[in-house]
Amino acid sequence: MCFANNKESRVLAAIVRALRENETPKKIIPANSRRAGVALILKALGTDLSVLFIQRAIREGDPWSGHIAFPGGHQERSDTDVLQTVVRETKEEVGITLTHSDCVSQLPFEKPYTSDQRTDLVVLPYVFVLSHEPDLNLNHEVSEAIWVPLAQLVSGELITLKTVHFNRNEYQLPGFRLNDKQFVWGLTYRILQRFFSIIGET
Repeated sequence: MCFANNKESRVLAAIVRALRENETPKKIIPANSRRAGVALILKALGTDLSVLFIQRAIREGDPWSGHIAFPGGHQERSDTDVLQTVVRETKEEVGITLTHSDCVSQLPFEKPYTSDQRTDLVVLPYVFVLSHEPDLNLNHEVSEAIWVPLAQLVSGELITLKTVHFNRNEYQLPGFRLNDKQFVWGLTYRILQRFFSIIGET
C-alpha cells in the first residue's frame, strides 16, 4: 500500500504498526464453537481516516436486526477459514472486494450476546485498510452504510449511555451515538474498544 506523505499517513502508519506489533495473547477458541467474522475497514483517502459501519436491515429471526455493525457473517463449510468468510460476506453485503493484502491484523475474538443465550458462537474481527474510495452495492441484508471519521470515535466525543431493549429486557449501555437514530453498542462497541486499546496514542 502507498500513502501520501502527510500527517494522516503518519497516523495510519502508526496504527498499522501498533496492530502488527500487538502482543496481546490470542485467546484459544473453544472446541466445537460456531465461528463468524467481521471486517473493521479503515479508509485512508487524502486527509480522511474513517471506519465503515453498516445498519442491518430489519429482518425477522435476525437477533441483530436493525443494529449498527461491521460487515461480516457466519463461516460456511465452503470457506477455508474465517478470513475468507469475512472477504466473502463483505463482498455480498456491501460490494467491497477485500484482499488478504488489505488485512493488517486479526483482533482477539469476541462472544456476542444473543437473544437465545447461545454461547457457542465466537466472532473474529479483522482490520483492513483501503487507500481508495470503494464502490458500495448494498444487498438485502443491509439498509445503510455509514463512514465515520476515526478521529471522532477515538476522541470519545460520541460515547454516551443509552437504554437498549434486548432479550425482553432494558439495559443502560455505553456506545457511540452516530446521530439521533444510530447507536453503536454491544459486540461492535466492544470490538472498537479493543481496537482503540491496541492502537493507543497514535
